[in-house]
Amino acid sequence: MGPLRRLPARETALAWYGALGGIGAWILHFTAGYWYAEGACSNANAVASIEPVVIGLTVVLGAACALSGVAAFATWRGSSSGRLPDPRNRLALMGAAGVAAAIVFTFAIVLEGIQVSLLDVCAQS
Repeated sequence: MGPLRRLPARETALAWYGALGGIGAWILHFTAGYWYAEGACSNANAVASIEPVVIGLTVVLGAACALSGVAAFATWRGSSSGRLPDPRNRLALMGAAGVAAAIVFTFAIVLEGIQVSLLDVCAQS
């Protein structure tokens, strides 16, 4: 095994964004959607005002999550083609896991946006 080469900062940032960007976007969307719904339910006049906010969050964070999948795919392909130094296939694992996570979490963000936008968020069970 020869000497390890360091990745450029751009490639390192791309790999980490690809691996963790999807779950970060989902956590932010889930938390913001929950707190907006809780705040609107405590004020009966604000229920209609959360729909545009949640739709905007869903579009922005869904796009950020999908872009993390693109970044993960670029990392995966760069590692597989030999363009990125990856003697132990760590970048390939990060890329493949990031692509899978981006698919799952983009789907989750879209479903949460639909649920908060279309259903009555203040209904008592």
